[in-house]
Amino acid sequence: MSNKIKKFLGLDDDDEAYENDETSQNTVPPVKSNPRKVVSMSQSDISNSKIAILEPRIYADAKSIASKLIGDNAVIVKMDGVSNESVKRIVDFLNGTVYAIDGKIKRIDDKIFLCAPNNFDIDGAMDEKFNSRLG
Repeated sequence: MSNKIKKFLGLDDDDEAYENDETSQNTVPPVKSNPRKVVSMSQSDISNSKIAILEPRIYADAKSIASKLIGDNAVIVKMDGVSNESVKRIVDFLNGTVYAIDGKIKRIDDKIFLCAPNNFDIDGAMDEKFNSRLG
């Protein structure tokens, strides 16, 4: 293989010869990768994941629930003591928050919802269980 091809592919380790070569002045030097680069996969990311259980009383409490979601915490929202109109408003607010963080919201019961950021997976068919109880 010729020296120019070796230099172009980054196979030549002689940097001085590369700098002195007049034909290579118009070419970009190749990027050398570092095969020893290690990324830490610490357990601290997993241990910081939490699920909060919150019971809002009024619509203004939706802001504290949204703060938990933005802080990468899943939230179970229990709204037994909230009027149906406030439940709709809180769920609408939480739907917007979940959409903004690319998260998920799942109805567990009539007035109980699970909201989770994108680093949580929600598995199960709660909708089917819920609908079968109503029918």
